[in-house]
Amino acid sequence: MARLEIIAEKERLYRYSSLSSQLPAANYTATLRARDDGAGRALVEWSSEFEPTAGAPGNDPLKAVHDCAQAGLDNRKKTSGL
Repeated sequence: MARLEIIAEKERLYRYSSLSSQLPAANYTATLRARDDGAGRALVEWSSEFEPTAGAPGNDPLKAVHDCAQAGLDNRKKTSGL
């Protein structure tokens, strides 16, 4: 479950925080921003801040968060037809 913190239409960004998650991360906040890449396409940046927590043995919190973000971007690309 997440809470939307900021919507900034002019800057083309939004920020949310995680209220509960399966990720090994506490105090998770993420920002998504779309920028023009200069070639008529959008470049999407997804950044996050969090505190790593203990997860399953061998579960690297940074890799888990990265993989989750990548899956989200991949899914968005697939569902947008790009």
